Amino acid sequence: MLSARRKEILELLQQDGRMSLSEVGRRLGITHISVKKQLNKMIDEGLVRISAAVNPEKMGLKMVVIVGEIDTYKHLQEFMTLLKDCPRVIFLSTMLGAYNFMAMMVAEDPCVVRILALGMCCIRNRPGIRRSDIYLVEDLVYPTHIPLRINSRRDREIAPCGVHCGECQYYQPSGECICPACPATKYYRGPL
Repeated sequence: MLSARRKEILELLQQDGRMSLSEVGRRLGITHISVKKQLNKMIDEGLVRISAAVNPEKMGLKMVVIVGEIDTYKHLQEFMTLLKDCPRVIFLSTMLGAYNFMAMMVAEDPCVVRILALGMCCIRNRPGIRRSDIYLVEDLVYPTHIPLRINSRRDREIAPCGVHCGECQYYQPSGECICPACPATKYYRGPL
């Protein structure tokens, strides 16, 4: 699947994703057409995806890891389907062991972290959740850039998880903890 040549191409592009195919070819002693063919094959095979990664620290974002146990396979599948469309989710997987899922999410500030832990968006409120733990990521060591979902169109009334942000108590400007709303909704007032 990954020939020595493909590894060399990927290594160079991981160092600098904007490196021209001509430059990649020059460094490897092959033509840019050969590089393009190999890269296109890897894309077509689903091996590689070209995308922009964002440094969450530069945007002032906090990251949280949530692990949990869901009681049945049916509830786990429903939960995965629900959460995979959440714009704050940057990593979502099932696991083997004491916990059977893990989600890594971004939050604009400590208030949003608190709301993810205790509020309307709280994973603990979902059907079938037996237990869950939330951890605040202190320093993102590697990678420094993540596949953050930036959404320039905010036309949804209801968040992908089904929450109506406009009616949420944490969205209203009363109290000490104000949520900027879901980045996918028209109510959002944050940096994402």
